[in-house]
Amino acid sequence: MSSVLEELLKSKGLPESAVDLYLSCMGMGPMSMAELSMALNKPFDVVESSMKILVREGFAREIEGTPPRYEIVPPYKLFIDQLAAFKAKFEEFEREIKESIDSSIETLKGEVKEFNNSMLEAVNGGLSKIFSGVEDALSKISEAVEGHVDSMTSFVGNSVSKLSEQFSKHLEDLKTGLEGKLSEAMRETESKVSEFNEAIVRETSGMVRKLESELGLLTTFVSKELGGVTISASESLENFTKDATNSLRGALNSLERSMMELTNGLKNMLSSAVESISGSVSESMSRLAEEIGGLMKNVMEQVGRIQETFARISNMI
Repeated sequence: MSSVLEELLKSKGLPESAVDLYLSCMGMGPMSMAELSMALNKPFDVVESSMKILVREGFAREIEGTPPRYEIVPPYKLFIDQLAAFKAKFEEFEREIKESIDSSIETLKGEVKEFNNSMLEAVNGGLSKIFSGVEDALSKISEAVEGHVDSMTSFVGNSVSKLSEQFSKHLEDLKTGLEGKLSEAMRETESKVSEFNEAIVRETSGMVRKLESELGLLTTFVSKELGGVTISASESLENFTKDATNSLRGALNSLERSMMELTNGLKNMLSSAVESISGSVSESMSRLAEEIGGLMKNVMEQVGRIQETFARISNMI
């Protein structure tokens, strides 16, 4: 305690003698200068000069009287003064800390603002580069897709055209071959029917001539053998022979007409079949052309949708 008090007194600028007097008088009541000199066994002049310093500095008080007496001020005043000094220093220190903190905060704000600006610039630059790269990539992708789509469309169109041409060629070849075979079959049929008719006519004519010859011989024989009696019978037989010949010729003519009608019917049937087949082939070609046209339309619609999608993506970017 005394060492702390001694340090406090020295910090007030008191001389060593005044500090020693103050410490020596602690716990004593009011005393005169002479009593203090005797009690402390110190020279009177030293006590007197030291006490005046203590009174002047407020560490002792003078009590009026004869002789005047002196009493030191309790040390709590020193502590209060020290606390006041500490408080003043603390307040000064607090003010300096606040100023330093405020200055640091302002500096930090400025640095943070600069950092934010630099970060924003870096982010904006990076985003710009990213967007530019994305746009370039999408542009390249769009060009590549358009090239592939055009190639695909051209390939599909060429394939469809080649397929149509080949199919039409095969159909024409089939039609031509079928018409040729049918025409050849009709010619062969007509030839066979004509040959058959000629053979029948030849056979029938030979039979008729042979019959007429036989009847003529029979008539001559009968005429020679029977004479006049048989003339009427011979005439009747001759008439019969003529009727039979005419009937046979009529039958042959009817058969020939029937064969001709059969030939014409066969020819008409073959012609109808050829026309029906030609119509079916034409209808099949028309349907194929419609289906190919529908396919091309669907392909073009898909191509248009792909192009619209890439256009939307480009607009969004």
